[in-house]
Amino acid sequence: MKNKLIAVFLFLASAGAGLYAMSIFSEYREDLRVQRVEIDEAWVALETQLVERARSAVQLAGAAAEITPKNGILIAESTERLLQASTREQKLAANHALAAELSSLLATVEESGLAPENPVRRVQDQLAAADHQIAERRRRYNRAIQDYNTSLQLFPGNAVAWLAGLERESAYFRSTEAERQGAPAVRPPAETQPEEERVE
Repeated sequence: MKNKLIAVFLFLASAGAGLYAMSIFSEYREDLRVQRVEIDEAWVALETQLVERARSAVQLAGAAAEITPKNGILIAESTERLLQASTREQKLAANHALAAELSSLLATVEESGLAPENPVRRVQDQLAAADHQIAERRRRYNRAIQDYNTSLQLFPGNAVAWLAGLERESAYFRSTEAERQGAPAVRPPAETQPEEERVE
């Protein structure tokens, strides 16, 4: 009789431990799912602004075609790659190429000494607003990825991720060399622009 009670006790303890483990697994898997949704939502907001900035860049290239026609062709090509890209990595790579071409175009525009009422200046203002929005959405997107990846590193999140087949996110929006060196850009004045997180 005593052995039967012990066996029942062990069975109930094992069943209870199993149910608890399943509960923990479900809870952490749901947390990770929510974090992935946050990454996706942050990406949609960021991608929308990247596309908007790319279209403004094409407008700027068109307005400045008399000054530097070659930049316009390269900006149009980079914009097309951005619009056609199917993965986040491809879109971010196309955006970096576009940013480099845009930086070169802006340097040429600044050297040309255009009058304030020139149409090119109006498009520059649009780009300034787009860059400001991109900086904010970039921070949100990178932070969402960082939070998710941190959860995958810590127990029991790492065990849950392994069992659920979840992998780290690697498509960070990294700053370009031109951005780090402060190349000519279209940004609001320094006092209105929040300091940007850097992901190396």
